[in-house]
Amino acid sequence: MSSKLEDVSDPTVSNTPNPSEGEPSIGPALREVRRRRGLSLQQVALATGISKSFLSLVENGTNDITFGRLRRLIDLYGIDIADLLPVQSSTETAVRRSDRKKLYSPADGIDIYLASPDTRGDLLAGIAHLAQGSAMTEDATHPGDEWVHVTSGVIDLVLDHGVTTVRLQAGDSAYLRAGRAHRFGAPTEEQAEVITVLAQGSRWRPSSETH
Repeated sequence: MSSKLEDVSDPTVSNTPNPSEGEPSIGPALREVRRRRGLSLQQVALATGISKSFLSLVENGTNDITFGRLRRLIDLYGIDIADLLPVQSSTETAVRRSDRKKLYSPADGIDIYLASPDTRGDLLAGIAHLAQGSAMTEDATHPGDEWVHVTSGVIDLVLDHGVTTVRLQAGDSAYLRAGRAHRFGAPTEEQAEVITVLAQGSRWRPSSETH
């Protein structure tokens, strides 16, 4: 191993999403869990109300999935979303932009990437890219606290099932206690980037409540 200090900065890299930033990992992981459960696509479709053709596209990584549909699947399989993340055991400190892995898209125009070198550590970091005007339509909750920081653009952080909306601009942060329902979107005519950090490797899970 080299004794040189790691250079984690790269001033030539912009915040613009790179199409080559990893491939979605949720779909193939869902397929593997379904097969381990001994379920066919038809059985899952009947149990969840999600069409067989759509499930096939998701599992093949050619279609994204919303929080609501993902919730139905993970509830059926008896798992949590962290079980679908790529298991990594890394001694690396830096996560290069070119090495980011796309997790999934909770809504049209929103892509979430893994920003942690190890998915089983005490902290689980993610980077969300939001296209202008994009917004999550369903709330998310998780068992650990979450820190949110806006690196570019503007987002609306909607809390408590729509009771409160907090507008955050570049440089602003928010701290969410475990179990607090929230969703976010980019309300202006510009893209936004958000860093999220979940405590204790907590699982990024959709809210099970209906509203």
